[in-house]
Amino acid sequence: MAALVDDPLSASAASQEAPIEFDIQGDVFHVQHIDTVQKVRQAVDQLLLSSSIAVDLEGVDLSRVGTISLIQIAPENSKSVYLFDITVLKEKAFNAGLFELLTKKTVMKVFFDVRGDCDALYHQYHFTPFPVVDCQIAMMSAPRRRESQYVSGLKKAFKFARTLPIGVKEQLEIVKEEGLRFFAPEFGGSKEAWDQRPLVRELLIYASVDVWYLNVIFKEYRRESGMTLLPEEKVLELYGRRVLIMHGDTLCTDDAGYQA
Repeated sequence: MAALVDDPLSASAASQEAPIEFDIQGDVFHVQHIDTVQKVRQAVDQLLLSSSIAVDLEGVDLSRVGTISLIQIAPENSKSVYLFDITVLKEKAFNAGLFELLTKKTVMKVFFDVRGDCDALYHQYHFTPFPVVDCQIAMMSAPRRRESQYVSGLKKAFKFARTLPIGVKEQLEIVKEEGLRFFAPEFGGSKEAWDQRPLVRELLIYASVDVWYLNVIFKEYRRESGMTLLPEEKVLELYGRRVLIMHGDTLCTDDAGYQA
């Protein structure tokens, strides 16, 4: 029997076994709370079939010194959202397939302001996702946002998105306000709410809407900005010379001081 017990916390998480469903202006979304090793393997098998996924993180003081509580992933062209419970699983989630998914070259990862999320993943779990595209850069490169003096956050990215109907934007505001009451001290919540189990339904939905609608707005801002997604290594002709474009960090994997 010991071989079957790959997750000692699976029994305590049974209360969130069934998928959660919620409705945004008639669109029904299915949220899978991934809190056992078996669920990780099953979810990763499905997500590896996608060419693009949106990714977001939630945590307590999310940073290199804070905690990662959830990793939310929404595949493109799907009404499903997967919430990987890092508070419960920790390294087991990555060992069971999440690391493979987040570093798979054939699966594009769409983030919004990737800096903090990658900083936390690198310093806590010693890797950075790739290939990655940042929707915030696409948004700020769009002609109608290019003259903005300040970089906009995700809330404004939703506000300015033309593909989101007014009703959807209004309901997203309600969902976000309900979630803030649980984890934002200025709204009477506690930052530690992200690490409390079981997670309340409001936080599960709060974590889901951002990452799913990130897929929607990225398509819009990518189109407006004229962004072209390049492979990890791309040879271009510039001024009569062949030039290799690539991420320099891929050549510095042994330089711990530089990576830090």
